[in-house]
Amino acid sequence: MAWWDKEFLRNLQNMGISPPFYKRYVDDINTAVNYPGDGCIIKDGQLAKDETKAENDRNRNRDEVTMDLLKEIGNTIHRSIQLETDYPSKYSDNKLPILDLRTWIAEIDGKRIMMYEYYRKDVSTKATIHARSAIPSRQKKTVLTQELLRIMKNCCPQIDEEQRNGHINNFMMRMQYSGYDKEFRFDVFNSANKAYQIAQQNDNSGEKPMHRPKEWERSRRKNEKLEKRKSWYRYKSNGTESIIFVPFTPGGKLKKSYEKEIKKSEFKIKVIEQTGTKLKDILHKKDPFKQDRCDREDCFVCTTGGKGNCSRENASYKISCAEECQIKDLYEGETSYNTYTRGGEHLQKYLNNHPKSMLVEHCNIAHDGRRVKFKMDVTGTYHRDPTKRQIAEGIKIEKTPRSRLMNSKSEWNTPNMPQCVVRRLSER
Repeated sequence: MAWWDKEFLRNLQNMGISPPFYKRYVDDINTAVNYPGDGCIIKDGQLAKDETKAENDRNRNRDEVTMDLLKEIGNTIHRSIQLETDYPSKYSDNKLPILDLRTWIAEIDGKRIMMYEYYRKDVSTKATIHARSAIPSRQKKTVLTQELLRIMKNCCPQIDEEQRNGHINNFMMRMQYSGYDKEFRFDVFNSANKAYQIAQQNDNSGEKPMHRPKEWERSRRKNEKLEKRKSWYRYKSNGTESIIFVPFTPGGKLKKSYEKEIKKSEFKIKVIEQTGTKLKDILHKKDPFKQDRCDREDCFVCTTGGKGNCSRENASYKISCAEECQIKDLYEGETSYNTYTRGGEHLQKYLNNHPKSMLVEHCNIAHDGRRVKFKMDVTGTYHRDPTKRQIAEGIKIEKTPRSRLMNSKSEWNTPNMPQCVVRRLSER
């Protein structure tokens, strides 16, 4: 599309068309073009006049004629990219929807300017985050405040106050429909309004544009973003040294209990509530036609009836003896690869009677050298989090009786993880 943009603009320039505005977002091209005139056609790569077409164009809207011409020019660049057009006269209010904006041209004080206001599709859900959802109240307020702030920013300063208030009132009704009381809705509006006023002040003073272009202080923002990834929990905090995540509870009861105990100590630990599981994730299946087992005959997990997805990387797994002898019959492991690859390595060593194979060692210890069947299960997957994967393996090893572990002694305490135990002293 970047190549297509250059070719399209070059063709327009050759035909004497210079769009004062041209932007593309993914595959949506937004442009404003001066009317080229009635009866314009393309002939030998240049614009020409046709009187028959001119008579037809006089009975059509100018934006429709212009966009049909641009479509014809764009469709000649590459056959795999064909355009569809949209323009204001298609709509009863003569306002063109672009993503979450509705735009139109207006004349104010003798100047033609582009106006815009907030837009939502009619098919969009009327609900917001529900008041009873398992999300901390503070997080709900932040999300809803930012949504209302976006609505305020998406209304240009030149539109009527009544229009702007209509969009705000509509959002307030959506919040009420989602179960929020009057006090909560007022707090959200108050926070969003203060943030909007600050944004207006920064825009008027030149400190920060209301609608920031991507080039504005690009280097500084990039460095700040990279730094925030490393120490985000210290951002705007009061000397926080570490962080702990706790499950969400109504009213933040568990979080407050943690903070109360941490306050008694000398540690500066920030407590953050995790959101609950979405009902959508419980009730629906992403791939209803996905097979439970892969078709590979050498898959240790699927051929032995093991549980879990053998294709997911960054996984922890368990290998157990199928005869349930309970003598060094369990192996807890983890791998950065998928369990199909890692299981293949274990299986190959076992079939080749490798002296360092823990499966061969189990057969020698528990079954007098007789070959037995084993089962491999995936016990967890950890997307892009190798530390969590290694910690999970260490915990599983720690909780398994030593008499049942096939892991070597060097793995029993690997990784060695410090633990902090908080006990409440009984009152005397």
